[in-house]
Amino acid sequence: MPDLVKITNHDGLRLFTIANPTVNALSDDVRIALLDAVQKAAGDTRVTALAFCGENGKFSAGADIKGFKAGRSGPRISAIADVIEASGKPSFALIDGFALGGGLELALGCDMRIASPEAKLGLPEVEIGIFPSAGGLQRLPRLIDFGEAVDLILTGRRISGRQALELGLVDLCVPPESLLSEVLSRFAAAGATRRQPLGERPLPDSAERRAILQAARAKVTRNGRIRLARDMILKRLGDSLGKAYSDQIVEDGKAGLMLMQSPESRALRHLFAAERKAARAETGGVSARVPGSVGIAGAGTMGGGIAIATAAAGLRVRLHDPDGQARDRAIQRCRDHAARQVAKGRMTPEEAERFVARIFPVEALAGFGDCDLVIEAIVEDLDIKTAFFAELQRVSGPDAVFATNTSFLDLEAMAGRLERPERLLGLHFFSPAEIMPLLEVIRGDQSSDAAFGIAAAYARLIGKRFVVMKSCSGFVANRSRFPMMNEARLLVEGGATPQQIDRVLKDFGFPMGPFKTADNSGLDVYLRGVGFIPAELRPGRQSRIVFDLVGAGRLDRKSGAGWYRYEQGVRTPRIDPALDDILVSYRRRHGIVAREFSETEILERCLYGAVNEAVRILEDDIVADAGAIDSIWVNGFGFPREKGGLLHWASALGLQKIEARIASDFRPMDPERWPEANFGMLDPHAHIEKKLVNG
Repeated sequence: MPDLVKITNHDGLRLFTIANPTVNALSDDVRIALLDAVQKAAGDTRVTALAFCGENGKFSAGADIKGFKAGRSGPRISAIADVIEASGKPSFALIDGFALGGGLELALGCDMRIASPEAKLGLPEVEIGIFPSAGGLQRLPRLIDFGEAVDLILTGRRISGRQALELGLVDLCVPPESLLSEVLSRFAAAGATRRQPLGERPLPDSAERRAILQAARAKVTRNGRIRLARDMILKRLGDSLGKAYSDQIVEDGKAGLMLMQSPESRALRHLFAAERKAARAETGGVSARVPGSVGIAGAGTMGGGIAIATAAAGLRVRLHDPDGQARDRAIQRCRDHAARQVAKGRMTPEEAERFVARIFPVEALAGFGDCDLVIEAIVEDLDIKTAFFAELQRVSGPDAVFATNTSFLDLEAMAGRLERPERLLGLHFFSPAEIMPLLEVIRGDQSSDAAFGIAAAYARLIGKRFVVMKSCSGFVANRSRFPMMNEARLLVEGGATPQQIDRVLKDFGFPMGPFKTADNSGLDVYLRGVGFIPAELRPGRQSRIVFDLVGAGRLDRKSGAGWYRYEQGVRTPRIDPALDDILVSYRRRHGIVAREFSETEILERCLYGAVNEAVRILEDDIVADAGAIDSIWVNGFGFPREKGGLLHWASALGLQKIEARIASDFRPMDPERWPEANFGMLDPHAHIEKKLVNG
């Protein structure tokens, strides 16, 4: 076995280098080796100081989460940090690349932390449903401002070395190549004195700190709910005030183990692994070429949003629309976005100026001549899109890649008009494109590895959570969600109310119910797209009630009425009695007798229909695994993260239970709307947790 911890000596300073590719994870074996090495150094009188770093420019990404499922057998990181503190020797953490989770907890056991300016530091454990129970929760508030420590632990956000220096988390920032020489020249000299170890510092109790915790709890509580890990963080911080580190680190360990075994943590770890697996999508051995310039066709809401996301990543944008006023509006929208970022402190005025300067409006398609990637975001019409690509290939470079943002249309039909169909694929953004994290990357039957390589590189560069899939009607997101939306409308036709359904799904954990979402998107926009939805996505009985609402002028929030009524200057939607009249008339015409629906039936009909279609998508081999569908539902539709995604939730609930309910109660009322799916092909354990290293 290679040395997981490499040891070198520098005039009395012993340097421990963590060497566990690729992210220097603190696995069981690494922790065993590190504890043994530190204990020996602590008892060696020839060693006058200790220093820690990571190989290949990466300090450590923390614990190896593949050990969570099997159970850990090595020493805790806190035990290693305790030995460092108790050694009586000055100690230094040399941080380059990243110090995350357990990596930062190890660094907090040192007297001093020296980081490169671009290093990334953080305690992101909350993202996988646990908390920094190996010393981070105790040591960080003893080092920096209490409120800042609470925020870093609760959010799991990463900060740069520069930001860490401002907070007092690190003592010095130097270029990465100077980390060791800086320690040797400034701190490891004879006579270097120790600071008071963080484990020995007090954490005083005070009304001010209690108020900080109370405000933090209010901030992270949504709809009366707080995630288990965040609740535990706040409880443990409150219990630790005024208490000794040595007592509280033991309690942290017990609480951390409980969280690690919780369904919420298992769900979040599953999602963590699924998203990272998707981000490592293979490119067929072709090196991913990063686009230098991106063309965007269509300056509407979607095109403008894509332009913002692209320019924010530092790429040059060519924005085309035959309508000059549309181009002007899109450019103004980009300027407004930059101004808001400056006002929020997310951009400097200089950065905002450079951001806007990267977006160039072009009048003709010839302006795309030097673009490596061209994304089409024009009207959802197959003939118009195919004509656009046929013209684009005449003015673009020979290696340019084309992408369509269509939601439903046939990718193969568009490719059929190209002389080189292998250069076309789909990039399906979700609105608003500059905010929504999901991006569907669709590989057509003829899409080349080279085309996919540049699309994947682009998706990573703009920071999207992307999922790769084969082409099918509606792709994965819309195909799996369409049954839920249709079922929700049919429930309203049958006697449920929009507010009842919205409440049920919001109580489940969605940020917004389907009818409030529809009012924000526009009912007229939905109707314009209905004609383009393939027939195979609309089997069995389909709701028609939206036609009546639009016919009555109820279009959306902006028109003053949709599924709800909206008053000027009032953000909260109102229940509208006028909707009842429309529904009564609709039911009379269609012979529907209204009845009451339980919350259970509402939830089951909405979500079981989606689960059924998701299983059929897996049967059709459209995506790699169930985790990909879970990532889509969480990042595209706001499915509650703590439930792990649509299919993880279904597996936890019981696939046989869902299949039996569909077969006995839902399929008989409309076999076409509830087609059979092979639930047996979905291994209930295959997508619960992948064995991936935290990276």
